[in-house]
Amino acid sequence: MARSRSHLIPIVALVVVAAGCANTGTAPRHSPSVSPTAVPTVSPVRRPGPTPPEFPTVGPGAAGLSCRLPVGFAPGTVDTQPAEGRLGFVQFPEGRVTIAYSFPFGSDPYATYLRSANRWVPANWPYILPDGSRYVVWESLEQQPPYRTRLHLVETATGQERVLTVEMGIGTRDAYFFHSYAPEGIYLVAATVGTSGGHGLWLLDTNTGLRREITPSGSWSMVAAGGAWANANDDTVAPAPPGYAGSNSVVRLDLRTGQTQVWLVTPGRQIDIVGVDQAGRPLVMVSNGLGAELQLLSAPGQSQTYPVPQAATHAGLANAYPNGISDANGIWIEDADAIYLFDQQHGMRLVMAGRYLRVAGRCD
Repeated sequence: MARSRSHLIPIVALVVVAAGCANTGTAPRHSPSVSPTAVPTVSPVRRPGPTPPEFPTVGPGAAGLSCRLPVGFAPGTVDTQPAEGRLGFVQFPEGRVTIAYSFPFGSDPYATYLRSANRWVPANWPYILPDGSRYVVWESLEQQPPYRTRLHLVETATGQERVLTVEMGIGTRDAYFFHSYAPEGIYLVAATVGTSGGHGLWLLDTNTGLRREITPSGSWSMVAAGGAWANANDDTVAPAPPGYAGSNSVVRLDLRTGQTQVWLVTPGRQIDIVGVDQAGRPLVMVSNGLGAELQLLSAPGQSQTYPVPQAATHAGLANAYPNGISDANGIWIEDADAIYLFDQQHGMRLVMAGRYLRVAGRCD
């Protein structure tokens, strides 16, 4: 259940995960093959009665919700690492927990639950089409030029797949990274191997396997609503506080035209993109090393400010990173051992606390 500030996964570290795992059948687990028959069957764990204390508990922000949230979590304490992780559901507002699968801790299946198909699929949210109809998994990168890999484009409803071989290397030290899956293709970024990525943005045509450069520069953390979003540095104003990555502005890239536009500049403060809501508005955290606030951007230079709850760690969401999951309820935010929900009316609410929590799908 390792955590990271970015959902970009370097190809050199990838293994194939199994395709098409039904909600009541085989558990989504890492496998050397994408064949569903290669995955061992794991019986769902049922725990009737009250939720055990080591399970996630609902926070005050859950009172206004009425939906079921797919989650990953692991029982344990600060001092001990748990033996197993779990995938399941939390029913709001009461907080009832239902377990779907258990797996050895550390072998996180990165599974996501899609209500439209009533099944868990072995892919993180960015690698699933917005309508849930298809997802992509891939094999390990070849360790020599041209660094090919095989993509498996899987139909969610049937489990049928189409295999596409693509070349992922661009130089002796650089390689492409998968960013996200969209109807128009698979977005890629390029970076030096061993780093977290972020030199430009490309679009891979899933019909031909050909790449098209959208922009040669920028570190694009989110793709949503026809645009890509990046933290950037405006060197005409005061930089971010010492010790930060130097991001004092937010830039939007129009995916159709390739044009960029600055949406927010915060002299002397650090900006981190938290998520994008279903209306295409980015939520950013602005901090100065002592405190933090949230800003929901509706247009260049236009934003609404919200406080960060006291319960959030350090100077705001120090451990948060974009998971890309938003729904009719708002933007879901993971922060260390808590899950928050943000919406324009209520701001940021604590809805769940636990250990090694991960949002694993929309709350429907």
